[in-house]
Amino acid sequence: MVLLNKLGDAMRKGRKERGLTQEKFAEMCGISIREVSNIENGRTEPKFGTLISICQVCNIGIEEFITQTNEEEK
Repeated sequence: MVLLNKLGDAMRKGRKERGLTQEKFAEMCGISIREVSNIENGRTEPKFGTLISICQVCNIGIEEFITQTNEEEK
């Protein structure tokens, strides 16, 4: 559960750094607003394809995104 929370925190940070609402972010990632909210709040983990879309929208490599998530956990 801790990893899900960190993943959600990293996604929220990337979204807010780009000045995107959850609605706009969801549209750009091709997912629902509910899914954005669930991921950000650590209730669900994104599917791999969704994770790729999140990284593309946040303009961050998946390796960097995962590393950032793991480093925040320490």
